[in-house]
Amino acid sequence: MILGGFSMDAVLVRPFRPADHSAVAGLFAGAGRQPASPVFPRGCCVAVAGGQAERVIGFGSWWHVRLDKFRMDLLVAPEARRQGAGTLLLDHLLSAGRDAGAATVQARVASEDQEPLDFLLARGFVETMRMHRQLLQVAEANLAEYAHLPARLAERGIVLASLTHEVARGKSFWEEFCQLYNTARDGWPDPDPDPNPRTPLTPAEIRRRHQAAAKEHGIGAEQCFLAVYADRYVGFTGALGTAVDPAFRQQGIATALKLRAVISARDHGLATLDTSTGNPAMLRANERLGYRVVSTEIRLVKTLQAPRHAH
Repeated sequence: MILGGFSMDAVLVRPFRPADHSAVAGLFAGAGRQPASPVFPRGCCVAVAGGQAERVIGFGSWWHVRLDKFRMDLLVAPEARRQGAGTLLLDHLLSAGRDAGAATVQARVASEDQEPLDFLLARGFVETMRMHRQLLQVAEANLAEYAHLPARLAERGIVLASLTHEVARGKSFWEEFCQLYNTARDGWPDPDPDPNPRTPLTPAEIRRRHQAAAKEHGIGAEQCFLAVYADRYVGFTGALGTAVDPAFRQQGIATALKLRAVISARDHGLATLDTSTGNPAMLRANERLGYRVVSTEIRLVKTLQAPRHAH
């Protein structure tokens, strides 16, 4: 089969080379998206069609996430789809992941992209979660209806405090916040769940993740708040999302925290806020304040082999 002067019979997959950067950048620009991870020679490959001059028609990458769970990214030029290039790339990625010890590989697809979704489902990937991105026009936020929540919580001994204030208390903050984070993860949706209980994160890892997420998503300290009961943290909102200790759920704490963050964003002159969640309860809490879904990403997982950490 001839594709734009290139024979599809001569398509092959090879490791990514630095000289491929511009061609790969063109593929992603044409698709209107960015690579899901940095493009480096390690873990990246390209599909090329032969002819008088080699042409990059597809790109793939895989990388380690945690334990024996990996993620992948795959993109094929529109004119080369449904002709085998995607299958060649996927087979290469899955083989490389398996050799690297991957038990599962996760892929992510925008909900409106039916073609890649059908491609993955037909090759053994299973949908595990939908992550919804929500946007809020701060000036249009529904604040009045929930303005009573902080006072009602205060009557129960639950008060809201800023991250800035709590960090200034001393070195114990990250240890106490870590305890809440590990506890609050109970019941969180996980696109690639572990067969065994999750390993608790350390204070140092929580701090690193918080700083990285704040930088990546542009979330300042003015958007980060905690719910405090007696001498313990029972809820938080900010760079690491929003969560509440299971023993304190269904009391309006998450909504009150989000309310406080929206008020702070308004006071700091922010026009919009955005967030992402796969938790139906959090989705509803955001919608009550005026957030609206602007896009949805489907998470899919394929099992390659039995997880080593399960034994």
